[in-house]
Amino acid sequence: MCKEVRDDKKIEIERFSLTTSKAINEVIAGVNAAVGHPDMAEFGRSTHEARSFNVLKSAVEKGLSKAGLMLFMQLDQGAVLQKETGQDTPRTCFKLGPISRLW
Repeated sequence: MCKEVRDDKKIEIERFSLTTSKAINEVIAGVNAAVGHPDMAEFGRSTHEARSFNVLKSAVEKGLSKAGLMLFMQLDQGAVLQKETGQDTPRTCFKLGPISRLW
């Protein structure tokens, strides 16, 4: 028989929107410059193989930018909308994570 173990924690999440007159390529370049871009295959291996919290923490920190952010995923919503509507609508969505704040 397995017992369910719950460790409930309250986590604050902040979401924001940004409107700018800059070209989308300029905005994307700025975001890309401010986040870490680890080799995700190596990141997966090193975090999976970590045998202690300190080793795991070190593996994660290697992928962070100076701002403590890491790019997990970048989606081109414009490509999806273009397929659906036939219109060229550039939109990009970034999935970022402030990993260092978990420590």
